[in-house]
Amino acid sequence: MNKKEVVKLISSFLLGGIFVLFLLRFTPILNNSVVIKDKTKIYDKTSLNTSISKVYDSTVFIKNNNSSGTGFIYKTDNKYAYILTNEHVIVDNEITIEFTNNKTTLGEVIGKDKYLDLAVIRVSKKYAKQVANLSSGNNINIGDQIFVIGNPVSDKYKFTVTSGIISGIDRKVKKFIDEDTDYYLDVIQMDASVNHGNSGGPLCNTNGEVIGIVSAKQNDEDVEGLGFAIPIDIVLKNLENLEQGKTHEYPSLGIGIRENGLGIKVTKVNKNGSSSNCLEEDDLIIKIDNEEVKETAYLRYLINKKEIGDIVSITFERDSKEKKCTVKLKGSE
Repeated sequence: MNKKEVVKLISSFLLGGIFVLFLLRFTPILNNSVVIKDKTKIYDKTSLNTSISKVYDSTVFIKNNNSSGTGFIYKTDNKYAYILTNEHVIVDNEITIEFTNNKTTLGEVIGKDKYLDLAVIRVSKKYAKQVANLSSGNNINIGDQIFVIGNPVSDKYKFTVTSGIISGIDRKVKKFIDEDTDYYLDVIQMDASVNHGNSGGPLCNTNGEVIGIVSAKQNDEDVEGLGFAIPIDIVLKNLENLEQGKTHEYPSLGIGIRENGLGIKVTKVNKNGSSSNCLEEDDLIIKIDNEEVKETAYLRYLINKKEIGDIVSITFERDSKEKKCTVKLKGSE
């Protein structure tokens, strides 16, 4: 082996060694997931510690009127820190906010929407130890690893972290507004463990970004691992109105309704309402814009996705004959 070949071989070894060191230094799995046990470094590629640290101290414990839930700081300005949570967490406007450092303060509800199940609270900026990063939305896939931070069951388990995967997207779950009104929410399905008290907490990706707000859990005794969250893109679309305390005016068909198993029975038609020139009492609504409807909750869901002034098509039965008409949506009477 001549001198040139020796130099070439040594250079190859050196370059290879540098490349290996570069990979070890900058590979995220190794760099971000070091667990130390008995002074020994264990590289655990499943650890979410770094991701959790990006959002953990933005999480808050919300207490009001013998009820509790979760929220998180998503924004600050010169004076206030702003907290997102669920509308159903806010039982009344006298609420106490507790932070991960055990400090507490009163929170002011500045905006909420029962159909979106969203609310915004503000507190003095001095309490903001950390601000969560909101994802830009529309970038989740089934199987993505996620984690949830919340306050399940009671204050004994404040700021609990659970993890799992995205189990489903574009799901719908029923939400009860009051005794007489129910509605559907668009949600993300996950298998991370959630319980009463997790509502309003952040659902996060492995970058530590908030991709949703925990809103519901399937409560059937025989069902486990079914949790749901409001997608962050829905939150972002409505955040400005919530921050400004604006009440969104939803459109209405201007009718009374009830289910009868085959469709939606019209029990009343409001004079000068959206449907006054289209529907009559005892008509049976079977489709809205060619989508079949058999539940009052789903009819409300379809109409609430529209805006005042939109045109919708209604298919209905009258005297055993199918008919169709279009109406221009007005606000609630």
